Amino acid sequence: MAGAPSDAFPAPLAVAVLVVALAARDALLRPALSAGVFGLRWRAGLGSHAAGWDQLIAVRSAATSHRGFVHLATLELELTARAVENEPAADLVVLTRHRLGTDPVAVAAELEALRRRLS
Repeated sequence: MAGAPSDAFPAPLAVAVLVVALAARDALLRPALSAGVFGLRWRAGLGSHAAGWDQLIAVRSAATSHRGFVHLATLELELTARAVENEPAADLVVLTRHRLGTDPVAVAAELEALRRRLS
């Protein structure tokens, strides 16, 4: 019926709720990545995951660009198969600059230096 109020959830409100939920997740689930003597621990979704240094194959920082503009800077952790707790098929962890809260290039350098010191 034309002019009748819609029962659908308004799109702008849905977007606002999603943005607030993501901001709350990012604020509450810090740090996104931590490293120590026993290995790495990172947060994905609402869970926490870990891998030992012996399971880490490579650490890379990457940036995707389009026409000369950087759109997304990430840190990539390549792990041996079945290294991730509760995720047997995962072998690549990707964390964005936003989730890390700092430059992925600097994080990659720090992780490599820590791995060299501990091995």
